[in-house]
Amino acid sequence: MSLKPEDTTEDALRVLADAVHRERVPGIVEFRLLEHALETATVTPTAENLALAAAAFDALDHDFRQRIIDRAHGLAHAVADQRRTTTKPDPGRPARSPQGLASPLLAALNQGRRR
Repeated sequence: MSLKPEDTTEDALRVLADAVHRERVPGIVEFRLLEHALETATVTPTAENLALAAAAFDALDHDFRQRIIDRAHGLAHAVADQRRTTTKPDPGRPARSPQGLASPLLAALNQGRRR
């Protein structure tokens, strides 16, 4: 199975949207703005929409961002584990490492964990 960069970006946006939904605190407008920005970026992943989603994420309090990063990290690993167990590698190509499946958005999430 070969994943295109668009596929991994879409997967990353879905994982991040799921993490935001699970960590959302009712009454905090920044969460709603982020959810909307991620929904828009998932449907139309243009550079502008991705930048708006990143800006909405940055508008959240540091502790909320960290909670979302932690949740997204766990969800991304669960998705990767599921993908590895449900798909068979193409016999003509060497298997890709799980790290090779990471999109730039997931890389940014992982970078946030190191801070």
